Amino acid sequence: MPVPTTASERVPTGPSSARPPPGINMNASDIARRMARMETFRQLKPICVSLMAIASQLPTPYSQHAKLIDSLCSKMESMPISSLDPSVINYVLFPVTNIMRQSNPSALPDSFLESAFRLLSYTTDAWRRCEGGMDVVAWEQLWRFCVAAVGPRVGSRDRKDKGKGREVGQEVQLQAVNLLAALLRPQDVNTAGLPHPTPSMLERVATPKSPLLPTLFQTITFLLETAAPFPPYRQLQLSSLRLLRPLITVYLAGKHDVLAAVLPGTVSAMTKLVQTDGKGLKGEVAKECIGLVENVVVAMVNDEDLRDLGLLRPKVDDLSQLAEEWEQLTTASPAEVPPASSTSASSTSPGLANPFPPLTKSYLDFTSTQLLSAIPPILSILSTHQSDLARHAVISLSFSLVQQCSESIPLLRPRCLSTLLLLSQDAFEPVQHDASKRLRALTEDMTLDLDGTMLDLLSNAMNSLPRLVLSQQDLEVDEMARLITAISELVREENLTGQDKGRNPIAHLLGPNGGIERWSWSLLGCLELGRPTGWSASGNTAARSAQIGWEKPSAPSGIPRLIEYSAESAGNEQPSGAFPYLPLRYVESESTSKTLARMLVSLGSSGGEAILFAIDYLIRFAKANKSRQVCKAVSALWVAEQLLDGVASAQVEGTEGRVSKATRKMARQVTKAVVSIDEENDDEDDLDEEDGVKYSGDASAEALIPVERTKGIDTITTLLDRKPISSSFTAAETRRLHNQAQRALFTSLSLETLSLSARILSSSFRPLLLTSLYLLLSHLASPHIIVRDYASIALSQVAYHIGYATPQNMVIDNVDYVINVVSQRLTYRRLSSTAPLVLIAMIRLVGQEIVPLVHDVVDEIFDALDDYHGYETLASSLLAVLVTLIEVMAAEVQAGGTSEDRSRKLQEMRRVDKAPSPAKDLDMLFKWYEERESRTKDQIEEILERAPQHAWGKKDLPVDGEEGEAEDAEPPVASGEDEEPTATRSQIVATRILEKSVYFLTHQSPFLRSKVLSLISHAVPVSAAGNRESDFLPLIDKAWNSILNRLDDKEPYVVTEAAEVIARLCEHAGDFMSKRVLDHAWPRMKILLNAQKELDRKSALARRGTAIGTDSKFTVSHRLHVAVIDVATFIAAEVPVSDTVIWEIILLFRPFLDRRVDEQLQGKARSLYAKLGERDGDAVWMALIATMGQLEGDQGCWEYLNEAGLDIEGNAEAILAEV
Repeated sequence: MPVPTTASERVPTGPSSARPPPGINMNASDIARRMARMETFRQLKPICVSLMAIASQLPTPYSQHAKLIDSLCSKMESMPISSLDPSVINYVLFPVTNIMRQSNPSALPDSFLESAFRLLSYTTDAWRRCEGGMDVVAWEQLWRFCVAAVGPRVGSRDRKDKGKGREVGQEVQLQAVNLLAALLRPQDVNTAGLPHPTPSMLERVATPKSPLLPTLFQTITFLLETAAPFPPYRQLQLSSLRLLRPLITVYLAGKHDVLAAVLPGTVSAMTKLVQTDGKGLKGEVAKECIGLVENVVVAMVNDEDLRDLGLLRPKVDDLSQLAEEWEQLTTASPAEVPPASSTSASSTSPGLANPFPPLTKSYLDFTSTQLLSAIPPILSILSTHQSDLARHAVISLSFSLVQQCSESIPLLRPRCLSTLLLLSQDAFEPVQHDASKRLRALTEDMTLDLDGTMLDLLSNAMNSLPRLVLSQQDLEVDEMARLITAISELVREENLTGQDKGRNPIAHLLGPNGGIERWSWSLLGCLELGRPTGWSASGNTAARSAQIGWEKPSAPSGIPRLIEYSAESAGNEQPSGAFPYLPLRYVESESTSKTLARMLVSLGSSGGEAILFAIDYLIRFAKANKSRQVCKAVSALWVAEQLLDGVASAQVEGTEGRVSKATRKMARQVTKAVVSIDEENDDEDDLDEEDGVKYSGDASAEALIPVERTKGIDTITTLLDRKPISSSFTAAETRRLHNQAQRALFTSLSLETLSLSARILSSSFRPLLLTSLYLLLSHLASPHIIVRDYASIALSQVAYHIGYATPQNMVIDNVDYVINVVSQRLTYRRLSSTAPLVLIAMIRLVGQEIVPLVHDVVDEIFDALDDYHGYETLASSLLAVLVTLIEVMAAEVQAGGTSEDRSRKLQEMRRVDKAPSPAKDLDMLFKWYEERESRTKDQIEEILERAPQHAWGKKDLPVDGEEGEAEDAEPPVASGEDEEPTATRSQIVATRILEKSVYFLTHQSPFLRSKVLSLISHAVPVSAAGNRESDFLPLIDKAWNSILNRLDDKEPYVVTEAAEVIARLCEHAGDFMSKRVLDHAWPRMKILLNAQKELDRKSALARRGTAIGTDSKFTVSHRLHVAVIDVATFIAAEVPVSDTVIWEIILLFRPFLDRRVDEQLQGKARSLYAKLGERDGDAVWMALIATMGQLEGDQGCWEYLNEAGLDIEGNAEAILAEV
């Protein structure tokens, strides 16, 4: 212990000590420093004296030793560290060292040791900063004392636990580690320019017989124990791990015989720590653990040092060196063979055994085997640690082992390389960049030759992928997929930089010589796609498709999405919608499925044009197995699409910046194959029915109780003992539904493939629209939501990629192609139930602009209706086309408003008497008189012109030419206001649609009956807009009885449609309907109102209380009420009726004025009473006042009109104010 033993060694205690020795000149800075040291000494002296006074006493947990030491340490920490020189430090340490010299270090109390270690740590750090550094003897004694103090504590002899050890507390251990760090922490140079540890310090641990080597081993053992404290103490753990690393790299550098003894325990302790805490290990702790393992392993078994020791063969740069080495080995005798290790025992005495025997080849093999079982768990656990510090450390360890220990531990190279590859796909960019940078450095090092290892990793991953996927090990599958992706990206980078030298394992694997015909079967089997989210099977696919044709575009999928896209993207912007996610059957995690997709894309991007062979094979496989192996066909199409995407993306991002000619050719072939597959497919309904017949054909053979003849009393027992027969029908139905889902997925992927081909070909894809556009539009009306979504997105993306601003523009530009295909598929030879739905999709997608373009196909639809009107599903689809066309034309008419001619015509058709107007009457009289005078003059002139003007003679006979001209001359056509305007194309089409559809009013399907009525209600405004009542009124007259009979239909929605047709006829053909509605329709509508009132009381949607109607505006009840009120308004405004009918209407519609009724019905009712007020205001006033009970002086004769349950005050006041 560096303790001053004489007064001359201590700091001077008097003022004379401030004077410089004689003959020495001191400048001002030296004097200031000396005065600062003297001031420090004066402040520390009282505490040191007090501590020295009790130095002879053994420290106890309750003595003043720890308190004084803490005071001394606090005082020193408050002073500038420059004022502490070796003299002051020795003076401070003198009482502490006296106490420690008189005591057993292992018996000192924890409180004293904690205070003493804290003081010694601070003074040691200050001592190292002094000029000349720390004294070697003091350094050695403090090191020995610290290790001895924290060693096993021996119990008292008087106690029963004699011989048992007691460990010090964790706070003491922390201060001890801090002291050891202050003593052993390396430093290049201090303030005086001296390194630490100094060469003399390193000399004391240089050889196996060095005096401090056992202390170094004890220190390492102590630090390894505190590296895993219990209970957990993070600060102690970090301090221990941070100190262990310099002990390995500095104090044991180059000492392989000593490192051989340190390596097993160190690696074992770190492996145990990592496996115990796992991913719960803190990031900093994990970083230090991996760093310690890296330091000790690389320092011990790096290739260069082992090659120098003779444990590894030297490098051979050319054949001459190899020949010389072979010649030496074959000519040398066994006695002349050099020893396995160059390490000699000259450093040890001949008479003593070396505690660290020389290294041998067997030791290296054993150590490699142990490391092979210890390091992979560390890499596996910490490579997925949540902290980036741990992952960075794993990258460093893997890189060092591959770069420096490839020959000594060859079996670890694949594992470390796979770890680097996986971390190059990390989600955190710094980690990803770090791993990629290390991988590039390894691949550029030609001495490592990693091509074989990479190929083995790729082959093993591809072979193990089907097994892992089928066993549903998502984590392992994700790891293998990321590994293959990393290898692919590394190969692609080498291709771009020209480092591949013609070696591309991906191109070889997926090229003509890769044998994809053999190994692709298992890969396609494991990549089977599962049912998409929300998928549901449909029994009758054709019927469902027809129903979709009638549905309004209100859902967020299919056609409406395109309409929203066209409205939002007016410019040439790429559509942002992505194709919906398709899950894999054997992969539960969505992220893992997407990782597999990225793996396939990366394989395509790294393989180049050689992969086009695999794409062609997979497309042909999908086409050939579409019916037999539909699951594998779907997988083949999905894999081919991902590979083609990768090839095209890599070429676009490459040096040329464009897709190659071979890839574009493959895209055309893929498009043609997809279209041909879609054309060859039979209708899904037929497939489902065939499957059902196939599975249910032998149902009688598998009956539960077969027909048999038995005798005896054991018959019942025999039947009970029969083995249960499996439900073959259930299994067959499951297979049918699964195949139906796979066919829907195949169609969806075909649409996505068309979008990819359009992206690759760009404007060159336009000629392919001749056949592919029909495919895109036909699936917009698919019965499966997933197919509709894919068709919608594919249509928008195809339009964008080939240069159209919107899908509408693309459809308009190529409408003749689509109409041609539709016309072909409405014939006997190629009849398709989806052909009409394509027209519906076009009309809804484009809108009014396409109406003139599809007029020509209406004739073919009429012909198809004549031919197939007996087939309900096909007839429904054809009628849906007509209804959609009529709706678009009606919307156009409604948007254009009422023309002046139409308004004048409606005014003329009014039959209600108007109030007398003398001025207008006189004007009409004068006008009539003038017209009468004019006609009289014209008649007189005509008579005079016919009378002979001269005698009869030959000269009055007409010549032959004049006679012929007179005979050929046609009488002039009088032009007047009664001339009917020429019909437009839309009006002609609407009239023909009405003519063909009225026959379906008596169809057996109530759905078709309702839709035909809806068609009539939309066609009437189109024909009436041009004052062409003569076109449609004869048809209405012929179908009037059928329309009336629909008011008595059993289906409420049919009754509602019939009421709406009558209301629409009243609006646009009032003169024609005035008598009919009063005599035929109005009596039935009164009955309907009463019947609907009773039905609403039983409905769950009925309004609370006594209010009439329902809560929803989309119910049949609400629509029926609106139609009936419109008819009553027409009667009140246009039909000359008796006062009895007016009074009946006034009383019947009072409940609709209740404020609890729907707002729309209230508005309709107010309009009705406003028209009634124009007809008979007194009657309206009397009825409303009496209904509210506000009529006075009537003596009770109007009491029967009082309705206390109605709340009509607000609406009544508004109506009476207008009346």
